[in-house]
Amino acid sequence: MSKLVALFSLIFVLLCISSALAQPIGRIDTAGTTWYDLQHNGSCGRMIAVDPDDNVHVVWMMMLTNGMSRHIDYNIWNPDSLNFVYPGGDLLDQSQRAGYVTLAINLDGLPYAAFHVIDPSSPYPHPVVVPIGCSIQINIPEYGDGDILWPQIAISADRRLHVLSASNMWANSVMRIYYSQGIPIEDSLGHLCDIEWQQVGGANNYFALLDSSLVVGHTNAASRTSSRVALGWLRSSDSSQFNNDIILRLSEDFGESWQPSLYITSFVQPDTCWIDSTHWVMCDRDTLRAYTDLSLLFDHNAILHAAFTTIGYWVYRDTIPTATASASLIWHWNEATGQFSLLADGWVHVQSPGVWQTIVQRPSLAVDENTGYLYCAYVRYDTSAYSENGYPNADVWISVSTDNGSHWSVGTNVTHTTPAILPAPAGQGMNEREPTLAEVVTDGYLHLSYVLDRDAGSMPQGEGVVTLNPFIYQRIPVDSIPTTPLMPQYPLHWDSSGFLSASERSRVESPSEFQLHAAYPNPFNSSTRISFDLPQSTNIELRVFNVLGRTVEVLKSGPTAAGHHALSWDASNLASGVYFVSLKTASHTQTKKVLLLR
Repeated sequence: MSKLVALFSLIFVLLCISSALAQPIGRIDTAGTTWYDLQHNGSCGRMIAVDPDDNVHVVWMMMLTNGMSRHIDYNIWNPDSLNFVYPGGDLLDQSQRAGYVTLAINLDGLPYAAFHVIDPSSPYPHPVVVPIGCSIQINIPEYGDGDILWPQIAISADRRLHVLSASNMWANSVMRIYYSQGIPIEDSLGHLCDIEWQQVGGANNYFALLDSSLVVGHTNAASRTSSRVALGWLRSSDSSQFNNDIILRLSEDFGESWQPSLYITSFVQPDTCWIDSTHWVMCDRDTLRAYTDLSLLFDHNAILHAAFTTIGYWVYRDTIPTATASASLIWHWNEATGQFSLLADGWVHVQSPGVWQTIVQRPSLAVDENTGYLYCAYVRYDTSAYSENGYPNADVWISVSTDNGSHWSVGTNVTHTTPAILPAPAGQGMNEREPTLAEVVTDGYLHLSYVLDRDAGSMPQGEGVVTLNPFIYQRIPVDSIPTTPLMPQYPLHWDSSGFLSASERSRVESPSEFQLHAAYPNPFNSSTRISFDLPQSTNIELRVFNVLGRTVEVLKSGPTAAGHHALSWDASNLASGVYFVSLKTASHTQTKKVLLLR
């Protein structure tokens, strides 16, 4: 018996030591509370920013009670007192119902919050912008075709405001993606008094229609050092919310003009040519798709970076299209190289963590402008720490890249909040959700915000019990995030799910010859996929010309890595007819005919 007691005593000591070692990294302060656990349905934008005086600004969606009166709260953390200025937070809106707030700060240090509201001034929910500290709430004057929700805000170096919103399931559960632009107006004393919204959608239309989407994955970013602005969203290739590509629109002149849409993922769609052989891997082609979230960041050199979550997607393996309910991967894309790198691996097939939730998700990018290091925060669900209702609790993890995103460190758990009792009763859960990082590292610290949900599962989805949850600011020394070991790297396309054989993988990764493949579909209506193989890295020009030999669009130009490449050509602005796609290098040229039918 004494030996048994000694054994249990040893186990208890080891558990205590383990618990002591597994502590949150850095300093933690509570900005306020909310009865509303979920903060965003998909892309989170940013809910935290740092001004030139190192004050930390945070915003969040809250409910004062466990009813449905929803509002927006704000607080500011003072670096001298090491405390928040407003006990419990400061109310930003006076509406009947408000939600889904994002935050941006201009070069002068003035923070702006964007969120949607429901109030007597309109029959529809609509986005508003609040210059924090100016005591004014400014509506975007036109509401488009009904409910417009989920505004994401970015501020360019000329202090112009850029807002990306979405309609509320416009038709057949499709959301429209809208862009709005505003110029702050000052009075004679130099105080901001209004925002002059630009007619970006035509005469008296302050919402430019960009595209449609099936998931709330839109977001935006603006460079602090140049005139560059980026808009991003997820577009489905069919009627499924799971079959998404990442789409970007870029401006080089503060949003005065915009380049054509750029498909950065260009997932290879299924091909029925192998269906009779029952070789479903070849039928499915790419078996990853983007899902629910996207983070964009311009680094100190004005190069755009993207981080996004993918899930598995198969069409021909089963009788109906199948998507993974939980397994996910997070990827990084570098505009300068066009390359993808694996950032976080959550390829675990377990029960779904909840609606729109996957094992790893919600990436948020930041940059240290002194070192050039990139950082990414994200949530990872702990499948050994469930609530009483059967939902896993999540921690926030952070990875770092020291080479502009080509490689990422294995993530570091920075919160370590496993519930003391498992399964965790309501009120004792420790579930971090919707983390966002301030864009830049200051004085060697990362600035992280999130909700600590006291019962895992999304309350609006009826997945957990309504609890009072703290909204957290965590100040994390960058030196506490190890740069090694590095994540193993896999291609995003074709074999990322590990289902192809070694010979097929070798063929895809290292093509033996230069090849421009036939466009698919062809003939096509509006858009088609163009793929090509390069046996070695080289400069290319991929262009489209008409029957008169005139170039109608350059799809890609410049240095391109060896391997298999695929992209989409959007010809929706062209007339029906015959066109030619030409791929040219210093030593090879191939041309394929395509037929556009409108």
